Amino acid sequence: MKKITKGNIVFIILAFVFLSIYFIPKKEVAEREDENYVVNPRLLTNLDSLKIAVPKTNNNLSMLEKSETDVSLLSRLVNPSLFYKDKSNNVKKEIAKDYWYENEGKTIAITLRDDFEFGNGKKLTTKNILNTYKVLADPSFNGNEFTLLENLEGYYPYKVKLTKVFEGVEVLGDYYIKFHFKTANLSNINALLYPILNIDDDDYKYNEVYKIDRNKILDGAGTYSVSHYNEKSVKLELKNIPKNRDIRVKNIEIFSLNYIEAIEKFKKGELDILHKYARTENLDSYMDERLFQFAKTIDNQSYNYHYIGFHKNSKIFNDERNRLGLRNSIDIKKMVESNIGKDIYTFPNIPVYENSWFNKQGVEFNNTEKLEEILSKKYKKQGKYFIDDKNKDLDIRLVYSKDDIFFKRILDDFIKSIEDNGVKVKAQSLSTKDMYKAISGKLDYDIYVSQRKMSEVPEYKYEENYKEVEGYTITSIMEDGFLYLLEKIKTNTDDPFIVQISDRWKQSFEKTVPYVVLSTQNVTSIINNRIEGIYLNEFVGLDNIENLKNIKFEE
Repeated sequence: MKKITKGNIVFIILAFVFLSIYFIPKKEVAEREDENYVVNPRLLTNLDSLKIAVPKTNNNLSMLEKSETDVSLLSRLVNPSLFYKDKSNNVKKEIAKDYWYENEGKTIAITLRDDFEFGNGKKLTTKNILNTYKVLADPSFNGNEFTLLENLEGYYPYKVKLTKVFEGVEVLGDYYIKFHFKTANLSNINALLYPILNIDDDDYKYNEVYKIDRNKILDGAGTYSVSHYNEKSVKLELKNIPKNRDIRVKNIEIFSLNYIEAIEKFKKGELDILHKYARTENLDSYMDERLFQFAKTIDNQSYNYHYIGFHKNSKIFNDERNRLGLRNSIDIKKMVESNIGKDIYTFPNIPVYENSWFNKQGVEFNNTEKLEEILSKKYKKQGKYFIDDKNKDLDIRLVYSKDDIFFKRILDDFIKSIEDNGVKVKAQSLSTKDMYKAISGKLDYDIYVSQRKMSEVPEYKYEENYKEVEGYTITSIMEDGFLYLLEKIKTNTDDPFIVQISDRWKQSFEKTVPYVVLSTQNVTSIINNRIEGIYLNEFVGLDNIENLKNIKFEE
């Protein structure tokens, strides 16, 4: 028998290893050309917890302090409201069991459900609702200027200390209440979206809101309870009650952070979501390709929009054709993108959220005639500018706020676009006080640039100084009764009658152009890919019950 040498043994072992490597099935690994590929840093986490960053503003996690947002995310998660909005901007009942309109639409009557309880076991009743709204109207309340509340009967007398009786809310029993408004208004029901707080009659006195125990109002009747709270962070736990059984998110931590802090923590895997941060070129620079390997964004429009307003006595812009021509002569998208950046602003034709039922069909203007073409039919040019009947350059005065950072960045291009159409521009920046005087007609100007809040339904007055369109609202072009319209909207915003009314409004806006909408800043939410099922827009946040039920966690 041939002797097996040491060399043979080594050869046999090497051959065995080679065959094993060759024949044993290998796990497929996707090749990646990108050397900067990163693994999702948030995968190895609990599958029932969310960590969320919100913009850092003054007291933005408090429910009764001044904040730059309409209602804090925290408040919505801890406290229920009479109504809420779904992603299509339809009003849904929460505490409300049923509601109807009375007094030709000026009164909203509501019956309540009786299954909402605070953490101390007390039932939520109409007294809590009354006290919540009395706090919002109180002279010492330092929260947001809740403009929709101002249409409630008796709001101003109560706010300015003329009376201690708030007439706008009438309690008719523990579960029956009425809200009385000064005018019938399509947006009145939006005043009833505010979270209802745990406030009893003896918790504070008139003009002494500051004495309310902040710890008590954290004891809400909503979806989550508060387990930890300070100005920088909050921890929430899902209440173990039957109506919460379909919600997967058991724990939520909310952190108040500026966008740089938030993105850095997000990249390190310390956060799941950055909730509704304003888009800026600085924010965009932090959202690099590596981030989008494990995250996605959802954009929507912010609360305010920039616009051009006109003086009723302007020698040029008292004519709606010239207002129309000015609108067509300003390429606001090009101005903003060249001076500020792309995807930071959107450019709506009317001041209505793109997700509003009023804006479902969108708005396209047909008239494209520019200012120079229109003016050439009446004036002659001498050099760069048209001349008036006194042989002087045709000029206008533009005023704007010295604090308007957005407009100052596009100012030069804005002036150039008007002067390229043959009109000389004299621009002046004003203080906030003088700007208010100008818009009120107490200072001389032709046009001004300012901001207003975006809306869901454009039914307020466009410009009180503008007589030909004063009171020009959606209701002024209706032939049917206002109560009829309210009931139609309540049941079906896709009704042909509703579509017809909105179309007629848009056509009238195109003809009169009482002001020109420029732009609104985008708001973005950044979401880790391990989180699915979230829908965010102008009306829906993470606090929305649909989101809380639809959220899924991917391992």
